[in-house]
Amino acid sequence: MWTEKDKTLFTIVNNFGEKDLEAQIEQASNKFSHLKKRPDFFTIFGVYDLTKDIFIWQNKMNILSYDFSKKYLPIFDSDETLKKIFEPIVKFDKKDMNVIPYLMEALNAEYSVVRFKSHTAYMYALVKLDDIKETFNFDEFDAALFFYRYFENIDKKYKSKQKKQKKQKKQRSKRQSTDI
Repeated sequence: MWTEKDKTLFTIVNNFGEKDLEAQIEQASNKFSHLKKRPDFFTIFGVYDLTKDIFIWQNKMNILSYDFSKKYLPIFDSDETLKKIFEPIVKFDKKDMNVIPYLMEALNAEYSVVRFKSHTAYMYALVKLDDIKETFNFDEFDAALFFYRYFENIDKKYKSKQKKQKKQKKQRSKRQSTDI
């Protein structure tokens, strides 16, 4: 089950990751077009099945996910969201919600994400592009994550304060009723 916290995080990632995807795909396609075989650094990491509306991770992602979790655990505050990110099967809310690849792109600056469409599925590849400049704005992404966590903490404190005030009010009214 995806929580609101997860969805908010993915919205942030989606907003900052989507901008230059088409340009990246075009650059990557041009780079690969003259090659007769797939380069070693080209890895299919997942398949989005159009008919079943699910995203399926490939086994190779287990190795990468461990590195990502070590590096990004402090940002996400807990490993709960990270575990969900790396589940083998992810059900999307909408068919065009391509959040996972953008998150992958954000988590590792060395790689870019390229999407390929086959008859019944989208294939997502993690591609190492040394000579192509990264278009993902990591500063904006980090800032968005900072504000997301900052406001989330403020919201928690506010709710906690409300709960405490409600409890005190209840105790006061209880005391007043026993005094009468």
